[in-house]
Amino acid sequence: LPPANDGGPSSATPDFDPLKEKPMKWVARVIPTDKGAIGNITLRDAEAADQTGTDLGADPKRLLDETKKLYNAEQKRIEAAKARGATIPPPKLTIEIGDSLLQGYVIQLFDAGVQAGFTEIAPVPIPKPAPPKK
Repeated sequence: LPPANDGGPSSATPDFDPLKEKPMKWVARVIPTDKGAIGNITLRDAEAADQTGTDLGADPKRLLDETKKLYNAEQKRIEAAKARGATIPPPKLTIEIGDSLLQGYVIQLFDAGVQAGFTEIAPVPIPKPAPPKK
């Protein structure tokens, strides 16, 4: 016979709560001009299959307007979830920033996220493409 196994039912609870939903995540990609100003902003759903996003031009006010709309819609979803006993964490905004963007513009973009209502904002550098495989 095989030796006895010390396994059996576990008293550990899985780290899964069926009443907790995922937060919405958006990404604003900011491409700078040669002089370090904002050249272009695109806003997209981080989980969407289509990663093209919405072109907002170079105006941080448009980013504020769009993120405010998204934040308010998400707050309605969070309130509806609370009413049925579910939990949704606050929405998240990632700001992907080109290397040469001047700090004053970075602060302006971050401030737009704060003014829209976001409490979870992550300014990060634009990810570099993977080097080609040889």
